[in-house]
Amino acid sequence: MISGYAPDYVQSMWMILQQEEPEDYVIATGETHSVREFVKLAFEEAGLDYQKYVLTDQVFMRPSDVDLLVGDSSKARKKLGWQPTVTFRELVRIMVNEDLKAWQRVLKGEIIPWDAHQHEDPEKPLSINYIYDT
Repeated sequence: MISGYAPDYVQSMWMILQQEEPEDYVIATGETHSVREFVKLAFEEAGLDYQKYVLTDQVFMRPSDVDLLVGDSSKARKKLGWQPTVTFRELVRIMVNEDLKAWQRVLKGEIIPWDAHQHEDPEKPLSINYIYDT
C-alpha cells in the first residue's frame, strides 16, 4: 500500500512548477505499508482491536506482483528541498479523526449520509463511506 499526505504532494507540485527548467521528479514517502498495518492503526486510533472486527480470507489475497514498490524521491529532496511532513501514523490518525467527526455530525442530525435513502428503518445503524454536507 502506497500512501502519503495530499497537501505534501501538492506542495511538491508547486515546488516543481517554480523551477527554471522542466524536469521529471519522483514524489514519494520512500515507505511502504501493508493494508493490515493501515487497518490496525486505524482501529487503534478509534480505540478498538481490529482483530475483533476484521476477517481475512486467503481467497482474496492476491499474489505479489513485485517484491517491493517504494518510490525514490531523492532527486526531489535534493533539488527541491521537498520532503513529506506527515508520517504514515499521523495520516491514519487524521483520516480516522475526520471520519469520527463526520459521524458525530451524522448522529447530531447536522449532515445526512449519502446512502440514507437505502435505509428504511431509521433506528437501524448505517454503514457509510462518504458523507455530504447539507
